[in-house]
Amino acid sequence: TSSARPAAPEDMGGLPEDLAEEIQVLEEDKADLLAKIAQAEEALATAQAEAKVSSAELDELRRLLEQAEASGDTDEADGLRTLLEEAEEEAQAKVRAHTKSLIAKLAYLRRSLIT
Repeated sequence: TSSARPAAPEDMGGLPEDLAEEIQVLEEDKADLLAKIAQAEEALATAQAEAKVSSAELDELRRLLEQAEASGDTDEADGLRTLLEEAEEEAQAKVRAHTKSLIAKLAYLRRSLIT
């Protein structure tokens, strides 16, 4: 990725002004698309990191539930079962939210590339 500023029409040498302006617009569009791609990549990385944390938390709750069930502590098991169900629902809601956000970002990028 280039961090150079888009070329201004006066920097384009002997190009006709309308062509130089069109090139400048394309450079700006390219920079915008690269920024949107970076945002989508960041959102994906965040979603993946949160999914790993959620998965680890759910695994720990499942382990604790198994221990409580094995020890015969029904009150503890019932509480952990409820907590696990709530945590699973929350994790699914987060995944759905991240998925919708990524789909929207990718749809924007696709429309930008088509037009």
